[in-house]
Amino acid sequence: MGEVEKPEGKPTMNDFFVSYTIADESAAEWVAYELEDAGYSVTIMKWDFSAGSNFVIDVQKSAEACERILPILSPNYFQSAFTQPEWAVAFGKDPTGEQGLLIPVRVKQCDLKGLWPQIVYIDLVNKNEDAARKTLLAKIEQAVKKTRLKPKTKPEFAGFAGDAHAREPRYPGTLPPYWNMPIQQNEYFTGREEILAQLHESLQAEQDAALTQVIKGLGGIGKTQIAVEYAYRHHTKYDIVWWVNAETEVTIQAAFVLLTEKLGLPEKNAQEQQVKVDAARDYLNQNPHWLLVFDNVESRDTIYAYRPQHRQGHVIITTRNQSLQGVGKSIAIDTWTDAEARQFVKTRIENANEPDISALCDLLGNLPLAMEQAVAYIVASGLTISDYIELFNNNQQKYLSKSSIPKEEYNETVATTWALAIQKIQASMPGAIALLNMCAFMAPDDIPLHLMAKQADALPESMQELLGNKGEMAEMRVLFQRYSIANIENETLSMHRLVQAVIRYELADMQVMLSLEFVLGVMARSFHGLNPQIDVNAWPTFKALHPHILTCGKYAQEHEVNLASVGTLYNDLGLYLDIIGFYEQVEWLYLAAIDIYAKVLGKEHHSYAISLNNLAELYRAQGLHDKAEPLYVESRDIIANVFGKEHPYYATSLNNLAELYRAQGQYGKAEPLCIESRDIIANVFGKEHPDYAQSLNNLANLYYAQGQYDKAEAIHIESRDIKAKVLGKEHPDYANSLNNLAALYRAQGQYGKAEPLYVESRDITAKVLGKEHPDYATSLNNLAGLYYAQGQHDKAEPLYLEAIKILETVFGPEHPDAITCRKNYQHMLDEMSQKK
Repeated sequence: MGEVEKPEGKPTMNDFFVSYTIADESAAEWVAYELEDAGYSVTIMKWDFSAGSNFVIDVQKSAEACERILPILSPNYFQSAFTQPEWAVAFGKDPTGEQGLLIPVRVKQCDLKGLWPQIVYIDLVNKNEDAARKTLLAKIEQAVKKTRLKPKTKPEFAGFAGDAHAREPRYPGTLPPYWNMPIQQNEYFTGREEILAQLHESLQAEQDAALTQVIKGLGGIGKTQIAVEYAYRHHTKYDIVWWVNAETEVTIQAAFVLLTEKLGLPEKNAQEQQVKVDAARDYLNQNPHWLLVFDNVESRDTIYAYRPQHRQGHVIITTRNQSLQGVGKSIAIDTWTDAEARQFVKTRIENANEPDISALCDLLGNLPLAMEQAVAYIVASGLTISDYIELFNNNQQKYLSKSSIPKEEYNETVATTWALAIQKIQASMPGAIALLNMCAFMAPDDIPLHLMAKQADALPESMQELLGNKGEMAEMRVLFQRYSIANIENETLSMHRLVQAVIRYELADMQVMLSLEFVLGVMARSFHGLNPQIDVNAWPTFKALHPHILTCGKYAQEHEVNLASVGTLYNDLGLYLDIIGFYEQVEWLYLAAIDIYAKVLGKEHHSYAISLNNLAELYRAQGLHDKAEPLYVESRDIIANVFGKEHPYYATSLNNLAELYRAQGQYGKAEPLCIESRDIIANVFGKEHPDYAQSLNNLANLYYAQGQYDKAEAIHIESRDIKAKVLGKEHPDYANSLNNLAALYRAQGQYGKAEPLYVESRDITAKVLGKEHPDYATSLNNLAGLYYAQGQHDKAEPLYLEAIKILETVFGPEHPDAITCRKNYQHMLDEMSQKK
């Protein structure tokens, strides 16, 4: 066909915009090349979109600047979220199809749904290259050609520098002459587009180092499937695509021997295997257009003698050994994203609902191999997703190993993949296995090894030696990386939850008990002496152990191990979460602790009473006074029975109940409790004790709430002076007394007396706790409120903004303190706006 003549008077536009997904790039490029070879003008992303441009804008402009859209239809096309806007441009211009602006080209078997069955398409499925070319050109209408920088000869596959043999793109349906791919292309291949693009870009680069690309990741993460997908997508650019099982030297040799025989090399009849291996390797060194895939490499030494040395082709290596070095550029593979995992399930299981899909993805951690096995089993068995989840939870290991996937696609299940690796580590480093046994009962990510090391003396001897020896720790890290059992980074260990499931299943009952005992012991000792309510430096420890306490606690309750210890951990964690505003979790933790203590220690135990008090404090802070009061009363009565009415614990319980009554405005009920609490503290500790000063502070606040400012002032001053004498004038409690006294003066309109107290309180807090502490933010908020009350908005505004920033950084924007501070600031802005 000669060049297509452009009708006179028609604006200059390209004839076709080829719309496709990256998975069908080879087919799209073949179609584009054939069309331009016939004289049409074509816009295609592969040729026309430059690096650094805005993809979305380029697509929109290109689609609008072309007369017709050619969608390349395949299952991938209908799964993509980006293709619909491309063909919709043409459909919107020509909804009836009379102008032929939308001409689909089907290149893979796929079901057409929605509007697509109404649109006539060009079908190239199951046609050889010559028949496909004739069909394509016969059904494309005349269009016009637009000059651009297209190669004068058919383009070579990018990256084959120095090769004098130009090759036109092979028709997508034609496999290379030498092809031994043991795995069929996965029609349900999902996601990984960024990885595939990165892989392609690296292998096309000019540097010799880019010849070999290494794909690293956990067993079951999808490394092999990525290599398979790459080979199928780009097979038209290679004459040889050769798969090498690299698990052992025997399997590697077998693959090279078979290549020599398939190539028909003179050495194919040699008796010595090594002669055949050398012949295949020499052939690859001297010829271009080949792709070698070394699958499941354990070490560099395994494949060193078999990798071609000259830059003639491409090598892809997959490995679970994440410390593999010196063989090429690396891409680390993680689990699917949530969107990719959900899309995979939707593609395979019809009519699956979103909650079930999300539950399955969460259960299996978005791990591709596990997802593939689970979905295949669900489809084959006819189970629903919820049925499968129930079966999995009831007998986890059985369904890890249960698979309906054909052996030519996978020959290992999730369980055996990791069980074998665990056995190898067990043989060489028992201490590492003891550590993994503990970690199997913790949350899968960010397990704090540094906290374990601090409590190593409470662990088995093998672990003490391991955690106390940097050399052995480094060796363990290498072992874990080699077998992709776990990752160690920044003194934390992370492992996939299914690895944990395999380990837990293999443990005998006694090992389960011991592992849980050790985990609980480490966490309890880590919390010993820490009070998150008064020491912000304790927060990192609570934060680090937060997910692990929840996970370990669940398993401990299941196995009835050290339940009292679990209750204590729940209480301690609850105190921390209360401070940072995780109220829903706090309530659950306190309720769980109460339940544990009731069953294990009984309802007359002081630990049970303390848990009741903590829950009551939570409810009071939330304004749930009716729920708080009976808990306070019950806690007080238990404390009285256990310790007597002269004990400081009893005084504390009276004070807390009084605080509730004060919040409710029941001052007549609150005052005698405050006075009784103060007197007990005085009798036990004397009148120069911080606890006595605090009891005075609480009584003063009660009088302040009633408007009895003179009584409140005298008591606040007494409390302040005791703290100054006992604690010193640089203590946070002293700063708190200054703040309370300043609030009293502010309420009376005595701004001149209030300001220096607020300023001094702020400065002490900044010095002692730092300017990132929430107490410092509170002092800023209070001082800002004073300036606002005086109409000094210019002085108040920066203080409010700084306080808001600190509180949102520490607690998050939804924390009550952050919300209150924002409201204070907004109220001031509103008032300023009204005055204007």
